[in-house]
Amino acid sequence: MAKGKRDAKKTVNYLVGELIGECLAQMGAFSDLEKENQIKEVIIAGVALRNDMIGKINAYKKSDKAKTYFSDLNKELLERVDAQFDKLFEIVKA
Repeated sequence: MAKGKRDAKKTVNYLVGELIGECLAQMGAFSDLEKENQIKEVIIAGVALRNDMIGKINAYKKSDKAKTYFSDLNKELLERVDAQFDKLFEIVKA
């Protein structure tokens, strides 16, 4: 992920921003209200994911081992963002 809080937050914001951007792009392609509502749920989940990850980054204490702490957060972030992208693509594919 990153070497410190600042870089970690930038990574979270970038990845969640990409997710939300893709959601908005896909929303423009559909006139189906049900799909739009499902995509909106992915956006809401993305914002919640961002807030949760930023909270975890802010909870870092100097006494923790930075490399391990941020490595674990990076792994969690990638898994959760990937799950949201998978959800989005299932909605689009259906």
